[in-house]
Amino acid sequence: MNSGQQKTEGGWTNGQNISQSYLTALCIQVLAPYANGFPSVQSAITLGQTYLYAKRTVDGLWGEDFQTASAILALIATGADQASLQASVTALTARQASDGSWQQDVYSTALALKALHRFQQRAGGVNTSASGTVIGAVVLSGTGEPVIGAKVSSLTQPGLYVFSGADGTFRLTGLASGSQTLRVSKDGYSGTSSVAPVYINQQSDVGTIALALNTDTGIFRGLVFDDRDQTTLDIVNITLTGPQTYQAISNSQGQFELAAITPGDYSLSFNKPGYISLAGQLSVSAGSVVNMNQSMLQTGAFLDDTAGNLTGRIVDGLTGLPVRSAQFNLSNGSSVSSDSTGRFTVFSVSRGSYQASVSATNYQMQSLSFEFSVGLSGQLGDINLFPVSDVSAPGYLTLLGEVVDGVSGLAIQGATIEVIDPALTVSSNTQGEFFITELAFLDVELRISAEGYIGKIYNLSSSGFGDIQQRFVLSPAIVDTGKTQSKLSGVIKDSVSGLPVPNVTIQLADASVSASSDAAGQFVLNNISELTFSVQAFATGYIETSRQLTLSTHASYTLDISLNPLSQTVDDSFQIVTLKAPLEAAGANETRLFEATVANLTDQARDVLIIADVINANGEVVASVTPYRPGTTEVDSHFNFAAQEHKVLTIPWATAQNAPGTYQLVLRIVEPGTLSRALPSGVVLAEAQVSSRIDATLSFSGTLVIQPPITQAGTQTPVQLDALIVNSGNTALDNQGLELSIYHPETNVLIHQVATSIDHMAISDHLIVSFGEWIPSEEGNLAISIIAQQPALLGQVEGQLYVGDKATGTFTVDKAIVPEGDQTVQAKITLEGVDTARGTLIDPLFFAVQQAVSTGSHFTAREALNWQKRNRCMGCHIQTQSLVGVALAYQKGLGDKLSANTMYNMVASSQQSDGGLRANHPQYTKTQTALGLWSLTAWDDLNTSFRTLYKAAKHMYDRRSQSGNQTWWRPDHVSGWWQ
Repeated sequence: MNSGQQKTEGGWTNGQNISQSYLTALCIQVLAPYANGFPSVQSAITLGQTYLYAKRTVDGLWGEDFQTASAILALIATGADQASLQASVTALTARQASDGSWQQDVYSTALALKALHRFQQRAGGVNTSASGTVIGAVVLSGTGEPVIGAKVSSLTQPGLYVFSGADGTFRLTGLASGSQTLRVSKDGYSGTSSVAPVYINQQSDVGTIALALNTDTGIFRGLVFDDRDQTTLDIVNITLTGPQTYQAISNSQGQFELAAITPGDYSLSFNKPGYISLAGQLSVSAGSVVNMNQSMLQTGAFLDDTAGNLTGRIVDGLTGLPVRSAQFNLSNGSSVSSDSTGRFTVFSVSRGSYQASVSATNYQMQSLSFEFSVGLSGQLGDINLFPVSDVSAPGYLTLLGEVVDGVSGLAIQGATIEVIDPALTVSSNTQGEFFITELAFLDVELRISAEGYIGKIYNLSSSGFGDIQQRFVLSPAIVDTGKTQSKLSGVIKDSVSGLPVPNVTIQLADASVSASSDAAGQFVLNNISELTFSVQAFATGYIETSRQLTLSTHASYTLDISLNPLSQTVDDSFQIVTLKAPLEAAGANETRLFEATVANLTDQARDVLIIADVINANGEVVASVTPYRPGTTEVDSHFNFAAQEHKVLTIPWATAQNAPGTYQLVLRIVEPGTLSRALPSGVVLAEAQVSSRIDATLSFSGTLVIQPPITQAGTQTPVQLDALIVNSGNTALDNQGLELSIYHPETNVLIHQVATSIDHMAISDHLIVSFGEWIPSEEGNLAISIIAQQPALLGQVEGQLYVGDKATGTFTVDKAIVPEGDQTVQAKITLEGVDTARGTLIDPLFFAVQQAVSTGSHFTAREALNWQKRNRCMGCHIQTQSLVGVALAYQKGLGDKLSANTMYNMVASSQQSDGGLRANHPQYTKTQTALGLWSLTAWDDLNTSFRTLYKAAKHMYDRRSQSGNQTWWRPDHVSGWWQ
């Protein structure tokens, strides 16, 4: 049961049977926990959801009751819109018999109850983020070929983007409600744009978006595999040399791609340790793709230089099924057709470089290149053909515009919109909307005017043809009053009832000006110094809203705001009233502090878990974080709320060396005790998300490596000035200059200075960098500093070199003159100017190891404590193994004492009256106690832990098994991680 067995329509099946709703629902539930970490899994789930919706009957059911219940469970597990399931839940509820069962079947009844309960739990969750999700697929224009790795971003939220998966599908979350313009781009392709509707807490399907190949450049891509067993080869270096030089490295699936290649003829090489290098020729044309299926021989293989046969299989690139009667035309003039299995053979082909065209009826032709070098077997593997499609990339720009008032946000009817070139004029309708189609240029200049407003010229620029939705703001024409600040007042009302809403917080986005609405819903914001700003309004029980205002001059303005109430259900209990990210972007190795206001909506005290996931653009969870306890910097996940209580919580996230880009922090309020493998996110009571950006950070750290570590002034023995440099940023270091300076310790006068450069360093990589040799002429503890020559590169390495003064010695005797014969003379040698105690010698890698241990210790301590607080579970493999690591690190001065003590207390205090170490699950007492014993032996104070160790050891000893002279312990836990 896996995504690879999924049918093209999205369903799963047994063997050759047609797809089944029940089996598809089961597969989706199995795959759901892995959706965030694997883009291909998310793609499979999306297809499966589409299949299930298509198979639902008009009455909202999927056949029998157990099938309907399974489908509802699958769709809930993968975040389907609650409203889309309401009809199915209502229909399933109505199917309950008078005896309380469903179809008088235990299994069907159990599944139905589970589905209804899960729907009720999810319906109780409140999402206050006012955002939605858009899904779609990116394909090559004119074909069904998926475009992998296309960037899909929002025009109005430019930091929000994802990349299309292996099947071209994408899922972009966190989009503000309304119409969103999606930009789709990838190197080697002409970009495009598409407008998608976004609905709060719902998923919209934008359909298929086509990208055309760039007509000025070409693409070279392919697959590298072992010639003997056809296993794919990773880390193969591919180099093209010609009009330009290009390099690529094959990934773990043996795939590689070079885009935006200048057209021309190239020399080609493949290199991998342990394999015979390949060399050949390649021709790249503009607006085309050259595919390559290339095998490589292991070193030492027999090199047959005689003519050989070429074999391969032509398959449908979407279904994997063989393509019959496809034509394989080789550049030497040979031509063959594939048989019913898609296979073909070209006989007696001489060794050399070849190109081929592969075509079939209703399929897009593919160009193929390969090297048939000496020794190779001629295996070309599977060659993909993709069906011809009527989905094509747009050739014009379409503008969907909306003209609104810069203060109220209301539509402006009758505004005049002029296109400067080509000359074109349209007017906005009653909704302030206008449409301009078939624009042949990507850069458009518009002049927009309306009576009572200040006209404005807008310059629009698009990365590709397609649809663009844009809001155009005109400021009301107000006489300049000469004021330097503005006043904003108005009334806040409930959008449903029309009644005023009191106690609403209204503030500017940077919180520099704020106020609260009174009992009549009225508010006043004074002393606003900006002319363009954003106003936010939020209150318990309502969805947060924001307005962007553009003023022409400082004056008094009126702004009335309508708040949308949360859709209340009987299970509503918590709300994330606000969730805010820092306004500025962060760099690497910083701590981002998010702020959330969480409210208990009930009249009873409640305990909840508060957990957040940080998700990157690929949908992968890069960190799980929890808030600080109020008034402290200690993280926790378990919080108690009094009735109707609000808490303002700070959620820290250490950016570490995560790649530059936009990240989503998804905050969840979770019912305690509901986290499990089947429901990894638990029962979510409320959820919200916010985006934050990490900028590229160039940074280095390191340590000095001086040989010898001590020396003498005036000697002719040079000192080797080296340093261990570590890339501590989140971006590779390329062509970066470093400068080493040596200063006199007392006068701070520069004594010596030398520079060198780093060609390339990957993130977290370390490198011994040489600054050459130097002969000291000054004595003392010389200060050494290494800094970057470019200001953009942050970091510094500091240290000292001890230089003693020039060694001098005296030789004296107590008798200068003695008589002949044997005499005793006492001599004395005095040596001055060297203090060997000042010198130290440490392996340079000690610094890197120390940093790694310290970082790992802090991470382990934090996550182990979070586990304990979230799950209230011994989690013996987590706490005990973490105690060993953190305790050993702490003993070497690299860990946190408080965390080590806390974990020690967790394990030691779990001892029961029978001596076993366990917090729960008594049936697994031997496994838990054995791990606990092992962890407590890592504690450095055996006097403290001896009594606990003794009782635990006796507990284990009493549970031994014996036969003759053999003694052993039978395992009581043999599943999961402990197999």
